Amino acid sequence: MDDTNIFASSRNVTTLEFLMNSELRKVKAWCDTNKLSIHFTKTNFMTTKSPSQKCKEIILKIENEDGSCCVLERKYRIKDLGVCLTNLNIISHTFAQELLVKMES
Repeated sequence: MDDTNIFASSRNVTTLEFLMNSELRKVKAWCDTNKLSIHFTKTNFMTTKSPSQKCKEIILKIENEDGSCCVLERKYRIKDLGVCLTNLNIISHTFAQELLVKMES
């Protein structure tokens, strides 16, 4: 699996964090089942939000086979397929918090 992105959106940051950690567990389980590895040092995430939202710390993590956890690094700029995505505050009619996780294996 190479250059995989996961997108999620929620009005509630706590819900978003729970959702993304749940999805990351599913991706990790799928990779383990299919004998694929995730390159943890290249796995990171970025958030975007409306200007009216306050920035809250989000902790995303992937559990290793030995039980230890790898906490993903938050980036403010991600390059994907030659396109540079930046953590600009966006104006959205839903004012939803969006999250992008970039995984490289």
